[in-house]
This record gives sequence, C-alpha cells and structure tokens, in this order.
Amino acid sequence: MYHMSVKGRSFLLGAVVIWLCSITIPAYAQQPPLSGAGMTKAGRFTQGYDWHEGERRKTVWLNPDLVAEFHTGAVQTGPVTALYPGAVVLEQHGSNIRIWRLPVGIDTLSVLDMLNSRADQGVKYSPVFHDAPGPASRMRALPGNIIVYFNPGWDRNNINQWVAAQNLGIVHQLANDPAAYVLKTGPGLEALDLANTLHETGEVNAAIPDWWHETVTR
Repeated sequence: MYHMSVKGRSFLLGAVVIWLCSITIPAYAQQPPLSGAGMTKAGRFTQGYDWHEGERRKTVWLNPDLVAEFHTGAVQTGPVTALYPGAVVLEQHGSNIRIWRLPVGIDTLSVLDMLNSRADQGVKYSPVFHDAPGPASRMRALPGNIIVYFNPGWDRNNINQWVAAQNLGIVHQLANDPAAYVLKTGPGLEALDLANTLHETGEVNAAIPDWWHETVTR
C-alpha cells in the first residue's frame, strides 16, 4: 500500500484503488454475448462434421442459430413458432424450404428431435451447415435419405438383400446410374451418421447424404 503527501497531507492510494475496483461494470460491457454457442466472436463456426464423397473426406460446419424446414405443402405455421415465438424466417428457398433463425441461446441440435416429433406429416427439420467455417459460405441441410453406390456387378436381388440386412428401404434408383440408389433415412444428423457408417464398412462404393444446398453463391 502506498501513500502520497501533498502539502503535508497524506492520501491512502490503496483505498482509492479498492474503491474504484468496487464499482460494478455491467455484464454486457464486460463480455458481449456471442451469436451462438458454436460461433466465435469473429463470426467463425467451431463445430465441424465430416462426410465422404467417394474417397474424398469433406467437412461441413454447423450454424448454431439456424434450422432448415422442408415441407411438401404451403405451410404457414408450425412447431417452430409454437415452441419459440421469437424465431423468424431468415430465408425462403422456393416454395418448400424455409431457413429459420432461432432466438439467441437456443441449442439447435437439442431441439430438432422435438421439432420433428411435433411436425405435421411431410414436414422435416434439419440443422443448417456451411461449406466453410463462416456464414458467408454456401448453406447445406439434410432433409433425409442417402445415396448409395453399389458394386456394378451386383444385380437387383443382391442389392435388395443387402438393403434388407441393413434394415433400410429403397426410395428409388437413380436414372443416370443403375448401381446408385436412394435409401430412406430420417432428416438431419441421422442421414449423415448413417452415410458415414456405411462408407466405413467398405461394402459399398460410396454412401453420400442426399444434401440440399443453396444453388446461388453467397
């Protein structure tokens, strides 16, 4: 502790310092809130997910603030606004895809199961991902299903047996590749996880999530 004398008077500087430090600074001035749990102050996403396009491993980055809604009809309202009145439609892509921005602080991944369980038939929800760790990059989402490329030497009976052994179902065969089939899965990370699992078995030539992605450059 230090003293200072001015014209014979002594001041206790330590007491002054303690008094100044006791002034409460508002929390918002000390640490501005982040835009999401998976985003840095610089606006870069921190949570990445790998997937495989054939032998090439790729990474997408979770946007912690957004949810993609896919629907087959003209949906005007739904579980998003029922659960989170502060949610707003950030973008509309065509007539069947909406990108919602959830209120700050909502854990996107934790609410998707609830959203999908409350959705009407034909409505599905997915996390929103980006091709690079920042919001300016192209968006992707997972409406459900994966594309599997089988050994060209397999006939339809071989494929049907393999699909049944995996407890999966065939949606349709791709018209431009007789060895490629779309298999049914739920939306979101279920599709991504299953595609990775099938890739790792080595039993198929490729297993790729049936991505929706933006068709315009940001």
